[in-house]
Amino acid sequence: MKATLKKDNTEKVLSNETHEVPTRPASSESLGRPATKLENRISRTYHFESAHHLPLVPDGHKCKRMHGHNYRVDIVMQGELDSRGFIKDFAEIDDQVLPLIRKVDHRVLNDIEGLENPTAETIAAWFFQRIPACEKVRVYENDDCWAEISEAKSNEFDRVVRILHKAGG
Repeated sequence: MKATLKKDNTEKVLSNETHEVPTRPASSESLGRPATKLENRISRTYHFESAHHLPLVPDGHKCKRMHGHNYRVDIVMQGELDSRGFIKDFAEIDDQVLPLIRKVDHRVLNDIEGLENPTAETIAAWFFQRIPACEKVRVYENDDCWAEISEAKSNEFDRVVRILHKAGG
């Protein structure tokens, strides 16, 4: 059985070929590598356009004046695969992120609560604080400049201390 998908005046033929789908996540050994723990990550990218100025930079700094950017926001999530084979369905991520995009798109960011000083860093933090189970947010002001926020990874010493504390040591 074949179906035709038509989009943007191009046709793509789809077939109902069957493909074997693993019932569990692949291990590093099944990929021909030494045994290690694998981590699953997904990312979704969003765009919005907004104006802002940076009130805390010195007078004469170009960003003190009102200006705008075509922002790009990358949302990264990490986790185990669920019974559907997803960390999280992209549609579920859209349900969380698109309302936030609507709050900032074609707005003056300084007028939005929590973004009174809208640096790329504070914009990334604003999104991060509002998206449950988000591992990382990266905000691009343009192709060359971005800021990223994520939870700090604890070092090995901190991990050992927590294990000893739990064991009563």
